[in-house]
Amino acid sequence: MTHRTSRRTLALLPLVSLLALTACGSGSGDGGDGDPVILRLSHQWPDVGADGEGDHRAIIAQRFAEEVNERADGELEVQVFPNASLVKSTEQFSAMTSGSIDASVFPLSYAAGQVPAFDITLMPGLVRNHAQAEAWETSAIGESVEAITEENGVKILVWMWGSGVFATKGDPIVTPDDVRSGMVMRGAGAATEEVLEAAGAGITSLPSTEIYTAL
Repeated sequence: MTHRTSRRTLALLPLVSLLALTACGSGSGDGGDGDPVILRLSHQWPDVGADGEGDHRAIIAQRFAEEVNERADGELEVQVFPNASLVKSTEQFSAMTSGSIDASVFPLSYAAGQVPAFDITLMPGLVRNHAQAEAWETSAIGESVEAITEENGVKILVWMWGSGVFATKGDPIVTPDDVRSGMVMRGAGAATEEVLEAAGAGITSLPSTEIYTAL
């Protein structure tokens, strides 16, 4: 294995989220004098428990780090920072492109403020079943998403997808008529917020990790 000379940003992308590394990041080690190059991998979810259980995105980050560390023979070390402990959840993309962090697992739509096209990964109703989700990686739309991420300094490593749900404290939301006027909701992405607003809901902005507490 050769020492690092330059790095691109790599990422894991769920059809709604990513695991990535940066192109010109500045890991805390340079690989000289026998010290490993340190890559800082950030995500917003709680750390994996001692029993190996936890949020699937946190598990992916942990397994990725373990696999890299095992294969790198001491030349490369991935350190995982869960719970948004290194950078805020919505700032991970800019932190990667600036080199503040080296890798992240995060919803790509979080970066839609910088790259509006990223909102396509969270367009409501666009993916209708698991078969369509699995087909994205090798389809024209997946190729377009990869091209756009690479133009912005990010390389997708792994595709992920998670279906969306409505979580409420009251009655379930099954149809638009179930959204009552004045109901405050947190939508996933600008397009979803537009749908909810059209149904009469008020919108609040929160990281996904704060929704449970807010409810």
